[in-house]
Formats: sequence, C-alpha cells, structure tokens
Amino acid sequence: MKNKILILFIVICGFLTISSNQIYAYDNELIGIEINSSMQEWDLEKEGDRYYLIYFNHRSLNYKEFDSSVKVSIDMNTTFDKFRMVNNQTGEVLFEVKDFDQLEINAANIDLHILNIIVDGKQSKVDFNKALVMYFEISNELKEIDQEVVLISDVNHPIAANDFKNFFVAVDKNDGDVSSSMVIVEDEYTGNEHILGDYQMVIKANDNAGNIALLSYTISVRDFESPKVEPLEIIKISYKDSIDYGELFDNIKAIDNYDQQSSISYDLVADTYKYGYANKLGLYELTFKVTDSSGNSTYVKQQIEVIDDVRPVISGKTLYEIEQFEDLSMDEVLGNLTFTDEIDGDNVEVVIENNPLDVTKVGSYDIELAIYDQSENIAYLVIVVDVKDTTAPSFFINLNQMTVSGFDILTDDDILTFVKSQVLLEYDSINITMNEYKNHEKESGIYRVQLSLKDKGFETKLQLLVNVDRTQLLDEEAVDQSSTIAQKIVGFGFIGIAVIGTCTFIFLKRKKLI
Repeated sequence: MKNKILILFIVICGFLTISSNQIYAYDNELIGIEINSSMQEWDLEKEGDRYYLIYFNHRSLNYKEFDSSVKVSIDMNTTFDKFRMVNNQTGEVLFEVKDFDQLEINAANIDLHILNIIVDGKQSKVDFNKALVMYFEISNELKEIDQEVVLISDVNHPIAANDFKNFFVAVDKNDGDVSSSMVIVEDEYTGNEHILGDYQMVIKANDNAGNIALLSYTISVRDFESPKVEPLEIIKISYKDSIDYGELFDNIKAIDNYDQQSSISYDLVADTYKYGYANKLGLYELTFKVTDSSGNSTYVKQQIEVIDDVRPVISGKTLYEIEQFEDLSMDEVLGNLTFTDEIDGDNVEVVIENNPLDVTKVGSYDIELAIYDQSENIAYLVIVVDVKDTTAPSFFINLNQMTVSGFDILTDDDILTFVKSQVLLEYDSINITMNEYKNHEKESGIYRVQLSLKDKGFETKLQLLVNVDRTQLLDEEAVDQSSTIAQKIVGFGFIGIAVIGTCTFIFLKRKKLI
C-alpha cells in the first residue's frame, strides 16, 4: 500500500489555510509587544485587525507634537510583525516592514521633518511633513512555519494544553482533515502554567492508513504585566541639604504580579535635580524605571522641591546704656543692625513687635524685633536698653519766689529780667534750662524754673519758684462782677426816678386845668 503523506498545518489563534506540501500559518494577533520609552505617553489602541500606536492619546501624529528627545523602542515577542506608517490624509504607505523582532522610532532629526526608523539594527528615514498614523496589522498572509514552533502563554491568563493543541490542524493529501486524530503524547506544560519557562510539547496525528506524524513545539510561559508602583509624595528639602539617592530608591514601593521585591530592579533614567540645581530653589523631577525579571517596565516620577527654611542672620549692637532723659530713636537702633539672608540678601522685613522704652524712667527695657525673609522664615532679636541715673544731685542758688496771678502770664524774657534783678554775681550768659511754669500759666501751683549762669567757663545753677495764685484772679473777677451789678442797680434806679417824675408832672398839670 502506498504510504500517504501526512502534512500538519499550524494555525495560531484559530486561522486556517491548507496547502499541498508545506506547513503554513497565519500571523497571530498581538501577544507580547513591549513599548520601551523614557515617557509613558505611548500606548496601543485596537480597532478591527489593527493596533494603532498612539502618542498623548492621539492616533494622528504631527511632527509639531514631537521634539528631539522623543524615542520609543518596540520589542516583538510574537509572530505578529507587520508594521505600517501611512499618510493620514491620502492613505499613502510611507513605510512598511514585516518579520522583525525590534523596531525603534526616534525624532533626533525632527527639525528636518524626518523620523528615524531602525528595524533590527537597520535604519531608514521617513519624511514627516504631513500627519501620519502608525499601526500593526494582521496580514492574513500564508507563511511557511519554521519547524521550531513557539507558542506564548500569559502567566496571568494561561491557556490549557488541549486548547493549544486545537490551534493545530492536521491534513492528509488523501484523507483531508485528520485533526480529530491529534493527541498530546508529551506534555511538560500542564501543571506549570503559572511558572515562567519554556515547556516542550509533542502531538501525534495519524491517517486512515496508519501513517503517524509527530510535531514538537514549545509553549513559552511569559509575563507581560509591568510592576505596579505607588505614587510618590513630593519631597521638600532645604537648599542647605542634599538628597540621599539610596533613600529615594527605598521609597519606591513596587508590587509585581509574579516577581518578589528582590527580583525587581530600579534605575534612575532622568534627573533634573542633581546636576547644578540642587542648591537653587525650585521644583525638580526624577524619573525611575522599575523593571521586573521579565523586562516589563513602568516609570514613576519623584518630585523634589528645594525650599528656603533658613532664618535671616542679624548682627550689630544689641545692648544700650543711656542716661535718663537721653534720646534714643528706633532709627538709631535699626541703623546699628545688619540683616542678611543667603537667598534674599537684604530684602527682608523688620517688624517691631514690642517697644516699651520710656527714657523718663530708670529701668531695663527689652525691644523685641521680628525679621522675615521672602519665604516667611523668622528671626527674632531682643534689644536691651538700660536707662540709668548716673547724675549726682546738683546744687542751686535759690532765688526769691515770684508770685503771679493767673491773669498775668510771664514770658521767658520776663523771667530772665526778674532773675537778672536778683543776681548779684558777674556772668557772661544766663539761660533757662528747665521751665515747669510753661504751659501751666493759669493753673494754681508752685513751679520750678532752673537757669544756668556762666562766667569765664564756670557754671552756676539757679532756681526760681514761680507761684501762680489763681485766687487773685478770682477776687478780681468777683470785684468786676460786683461793680457791674452795682452799675446796673444804679442805672435801674435812675430810670425809675425818671419814670416817677414824669408821671407826677402830668398829674399836676391836669389838676390845674380842672
């Protein structure tokens, strides 16, 4: 009996076509495309038999959206390998590639409207003057299958061994489809569906004549899920301090669907903080790449805010000893101080929070200052002022007392004239040094007036007591009031006499007429 030839056709993900003497398969759908980029703005979007590469949620890409730092690398872990770049308006295919393992797109020459495309190490250039779309496409083309067949299973969502077997079709040239005869004769996969690795499988098929065919293939259990990373809280640090990068890595909390922490790697891929800006106020960002043992990566950003938390520095005079009644202004106190801040320079605000100073009273006084920089850091300062009485008692020549009424107001010249009439000493000059009488001229009381008499450089102190006797003023006012009343009484008397005389004259005249 003539042996029949048994040919197996391998169809992945359910596609089937039969050919005469060869083994063929359709390309399978996307399984295990990994996008590697320093940015997380790239993604895939499925529509029908196409997977579109999108950037910032845009399918249609314009060169104006790119800058020279844009770079994306795509690793193909699948037989799905048809990639196209198409003019979005005309549909013209600008670039197409099949059967590749890695594709890289970078925009280093974007200023020239050119995209660099590197496929498995071979570079091409695409004119990027118009908007375009980029996508992977199911080709539906027959492809001769290599005898080394590798099927991929997701460790999170494994496919049963029998389901994998059903992906294959056995065809005999005489009996036609003999797939129902296929059985698994060697199985390293079952029981290891959730363990990463490559597992050998063998299936057997036979035709009606008893001819047997064996097909060996590999099921590769792989992990396509990136680690999950908790968002990092912003770190605030003084411009005086520096970041411990080891602690930054420790702050990253990653959870992976398969790997333990010890199998996860962390890499710093971008850093705007470290190089030249660590001591300048501002907000900076570090980007970490977190990768599991299968090469799945995710990115997490750490923001660092460099702040000013250092108080202003104050130097200068902080202790004063002054004589009672000696003037000491705040302008003088502040003028003897220097306020500096490393960040703001002399751009600080000085607030006088408490100033109890009274130079007329002996004692110790604390003047409290608060100095604010532009970041609201506060430095406090206490100025101590000791008001002392260091003057010994003075001797005065006591002059005769002057008594004046509240009606008479003495000027300084009047006082000097009176004193000069009392002084029998020779002198070059005489001046009033203290005058309690001034501003009290109409108030009863005894007031001191002190004078300095100088002769040939020698000083003699004089004291005059001025007695303001307001009773004299009141007596004079009373006399004036009495005189006014008397004058009014006399006036009214004369008027009364005149009225009576007139009436008498009229009466007598009328009597004669009768």
